[in-house]
Formats: sequence, C-alpha cells, structure tokens
Amino acid sequence: MMIKASDVVLTGLMIAAAVWTFQIKHKAELSSSKVAELQQKIDRQKNSVDLLEADWAILTQPKHLQSVARKFADELRLQQLEVDQIITPEDLPPMRQVEDPIGALARGETSDDILTGSIGGRKQ
Repeated sequence: MMIKASDVVLTGLMIAAAVWTFQIKHKAELSSSKVAELQQKIDRQKNSVDLLEADWAILTQPKHLQSVARKFADELRLQQLEVDQIITPEDLPPMRQVEDPIGALARGETSDDILTGSIGGRKQ
C-alpha cells in the first residue's frame, strides 16, 4: 500500500489543527482561572466595603457621637448651638468670581489676548 502525498498533507493538517485546538483550550482555561481569581478579589473587596459601611453606620449614630463628645469634652470644648448662630445664604458674603479665560473662549466670549498651551503669543 502506497501513501499518497495528499494523505501526508491531510494528516499534517489534522495534527496541526489538534495542536492549535489544544493551545486555544489551554489559553481559555488560563483565562477562566484568572476571571475566577478576579471575581474572588471583587467579592472580598465588596465584603470589606460592606463591613466598613456597617462600622461607619455604628460610629455615626447620634447616641455614639454624644458619648464620644462627653468623653472628650475637655479637649473638644464643644458648646451648644444657639438659634441666632444659624444664618441664611443671603447673610454670606458674595462668592469671589474666578477668572476663566478658557471658559470664556468656550462660551464664545473670545478675546485676542487669550493664550493657551497650544497657541503662541502674537508678535506685535
């Protein structure tokens, strides 16, 4: 029985396809294990966040804050809030306007003397 050239070529192609399939399967398994590890890390982080939020809820309860304020009253020197201490927004000084040449340029309020990092100064 004589082996034809086409048989050798087809056998080689089958072996190459099997090797390629094995490599893809191996890469997929590695990726799957990495995804599982990352999911475990995410779950641990979520648990940590939940625990920290629970701690925050306990620490910010008014009863707890009151006991801490009493315990450290000498150091904190806190005083009762008087009604006349509360002010309205109208009682506040006006906000200082910040110069914003780039914002003015974006709004269409162009000026010839505005320089940005990409525009050089004009020679006069």
